[in-house]
Amino acid sequence: MQGAANTATMRERGMAVRAKDSDPEWYNKMEKMSIIGFKDGLETLPQHIYEYLKTCDNVEFVINDPVQSITTVENNKEAKIKTSQSEYYADHVISTLPSFTLDKLISNSLPHLSYNPAADVAVVNFAYAPEVKLAYDGFGFLTPHRDTAQKIPVPGTLGVIFDSNVIPEEQEKRTKVTAMLGGSDWKDIFGNTPIDALDPNQALEATRQVMKQFLNIEDEPTHSLVNLQKQCIPHYLVGHQERIYQLHHATAKKFGHLLSLTGASYMGVSVPDCIKNSRMLVEELLMSGSLGSREKIVTGLINNITRDIKDSIQLSKGNTNVILKA
Repeated sequence: MQGAANTATMRERGMAVRAKDSDPEWYNKMEKMSIIGFKDGLETLPQHIYEYLKTCDNVEFVINDPVQSITTVENNKEAKIKTSQSEYYADHVISTLPSFTLDKLISNSLPHLSYNPAADVAVVNFAYAPEVKLAYDGFGFLTPHRDTAQKIPVPGTLGVIFDSNVIPEEQEKRTKVTAMLGGSDWKDIFGNTPIDALDPNQALEATRQVMKQFLNIEDEPTHSLVNLQKQCIPHYLVGHQERIYQLHHATAKKFGHLLSLTGASYMGVSVPDCIKNSRMLVEELLMSGSLGSREKIVTGLINNITRDIKDSIQLSKGNTNVILKA
């Protein structure tokens, strides 16, 4: 509902006001929550959106047909999307791909898309019998940076979430945790083995050590699950904001009205950030007329860039409230 930061801009505040107006009771309840989850996992959200959109006559899904290239045709009148099986022509393309993937599809024609590295993470879920208890009651823990004086018992451990504490289930009393391993410290825990070659059993054994060393739990889990997430977390290197600003202008010059960018590579890696930034992008595309009259080029990259929104942030709270109500 707020992304990773407070609703500092007018547009973010406007989104919050509209959400509250549409269902005040729900909003007031959810606003107090620090964690939001779904019984069947976060996939519930996109799955329900997918099921809804399938019922819309003006929506077509193309799946299992990888995109091979994105180019412009007829002096930027249309975008051409070539896939392994077909070609599509579009008045506008919204890319939510990782920036380094998009970079290959557009033949490296935009700057900085492959500048930031992305971390590999092994995500391991353990479930224990009800009698196995956590010694702590809380969200979980994150480990200190590897360069701090505090030594980590199992190097390469990013943190552990206490799932059964965070989102308890009345019907299931199992103790459940999620361990995150690797990231920028991948070599500390998995050596020189790349994620594509990693045996999931290595991640399981490492997690057993994490549970033993950090939480004094030596019991064998009743259930376990390993997900090896390749290049899943972009690392924004110093100067990222300035590079995004340059990318915005390069995208506007190269693709004009044909391309907008959103997703974890640009202005926030969290799920709430991706939802917030994508919604702001779509609202701006619709409200600015960029999809019809093409009065404004919308790249999706300057929603949160301070150089472009300083004036709006400087507005007093009173003026902002007047604008929102209007």
